[in-house]
Amino acid sequence: MAVSVDLFQVVVGATTYRWTSGDTAITYASNSYPPLPSARTEIQQSEELGQDGIKITLPVSHALAQLYLTATPDVDSDITLYRQDASGTYVVWKGGVGGVSATDSEATLTGESLFKQFQRNGLRARYQKNCRHSLYSGGCTLNKASFAVAGTCTAFSGNTVTVTEAASQPDGYYVGGMIKSASGALRTIVGHVGSTLTLFWPIPGFTTGAVTIYPGCDRTLATCKARFANQVNYGGFPWIPSQNPYGPTGAL
Repeated sequence: MAVSVDLFQVVVGATTYRWTSGDTAITYASNSYPPLPSARTEIQQSEELGQDGIKITLPVSHALAQLYLTATPDVDSDITLYRQDASGTYVVWKGGVGGVSATDSEATLTGESLFKQFQRNGLRARYQKNCRHSLYSGGCTLNKASFAVAGTCTAFSGNTVTVTEAASQPDGYYVGGMIKSASGALRTIVGHVGSTLTLFWPIPGFTTGAVTIYPGCDRTLATCKARFANQVNYGGFPWIPSQNPYGPTGAL
């Protein structure tokens, strides 16, 4: 092979997208890479490995571009860039999708290197009155399956859905909770009045039918105890004095 070509493999959840910058389809490791008009920036090698990302340009109509432009996927992504030349096929860059922008004809994927992903700061515990744990997380310890409510969506519009079973609980009961569609997509519930639930973001391809809803939490000790009986794992400090003892008025 006189000219080197790129082979792109992008995995988003359970879906894999492959293409080549070459003029003809290429088969590598039993996988086909069809030709696609695409380009990428040069791979930089600096002392700051976390900054060595790439930008990949492809048609805005491509399924991968449309996936991100419709709504950011809830699952992790993985980009592997291969180069194929006379010496063989080998990996030249690896990372994940950090963001997508678009014009009328092109979409640009910003690829973050694995090193940059490793450099992200983790969340630190905070000294605060309300619970610092995410609901159903490891710190919270609650198993969301134990609180799942099977429901039926009878109507939806944008980020608003109607679930009959939600009306059996007082307004606000599901705020901060989640809804899971038949396809397994999860969305945070930010509003609950009667049988109407407002989602943080619409679910692409959502349809009426079976859904699962999970109650929310306002991060107060009272709700943690009354709704979930989980006060032993409460992650807040509700008895923090409201008056700063080191302030001008001192302790009350």
